[in-house]
Amino acid sequence: MASTYSDQIRLELMATGEQDAQWGVKLNTDLELLESSISGRAAVTHDDTANYTLTTASGSDDEARHMILNIGGALGAARNVVVPTKSKLYVVKNATTGGFAVTVKTSAGTGISVPNNKTMILFCDGTNVVEAITSIVSSSLTSPDITTSITTSSTTFNAFAGATTLLTLGGTGATSVVAIPGTKASTSSTTGSATFAGGIGVAGNSFFGSALGVTGQCTVTGGLVGYSGLSIDAQANLGAAIATTATSGHVSIASCVGPPTGVPTPTTGTIAFIFDSSNQYLYAYLNGGWKKTTQFT
Repeated sequence: MASTYSDQIRLELMATGEQDAQWGVKLNTDLELLESSISGRAAVTHDDTANYTLTTASGSDDEARHMILNIGGALGAARNVVVPTKSKLYVVKNATTGGFAVTVKTSAGTGISVPNNKTMILFCDGTNVVEAITSIVSSSLTSPDITTSITTSSTTFNAFAGATTLLTLGGTGATSVVAIPGTKASTSSTTGSATFAGGIGVAGNSFFGSALGVTGQCTVTGGLVGYSGLSIDAQANLGAAIATTATSGHVSIASCVGPPTGVPTPTTGTIAFIFDSSNQYLYAYLNGGWKKTTQFT
């Protein structure tokens, strides 16, 4: 009986009584091919056709059996790399020139797009190529560098015990560090609104295209600009110059119907103001009580 080959990575399976005096050579070859499938690296040169199919061979080296695929070549458009429709794990680096993505897929199935100059962990499930890691339940990252963006419908960042900073966002030349989808403001590319259940601390300028809601303390050492009308600069000056005919951009404060009686929660270095809309008085909470101005007429 002649040799056969394994289904997944095409190792030679020698029949009993065959290959007399060749078992040592054949077994060593199989072990080398097995090593390639576990940790081998293949330099793949894409030919810039729509579908580049990885080479396959039974009992000898090929591109498709390697764990790591370093895909090179000059591309003129986004292209595909076709892998065998067999269960297999791959680490794929798109090292092509031209700036285009490479989609790793099976011949009849779907695949995953690997951005230019990026590396992804993928696997073929026997039908399609999918991402090998789709969820991280718990992890610890030390100074991760996110060079593109995080897009998610719901993300929760949990600080470890004793942490003073939960998340630091920024970057040289970044025009939008955090983008929260919403209705685009007509005067700025900044979009959406943000609501914080606790406090928020911002070291630089903070821009909001729609609304900002903070139930805790809000500390901004730069400027705070809301395109619905609020502007606070780094010197704590409230508001900005607006036209006499302006219909927005005015500074608004809280109002109540009748004299205020509640005691404001104290915040060091600040004074609470409120306007009594029924009697037309402006109140300030000073020295343990509410003090009012002369009546507005």
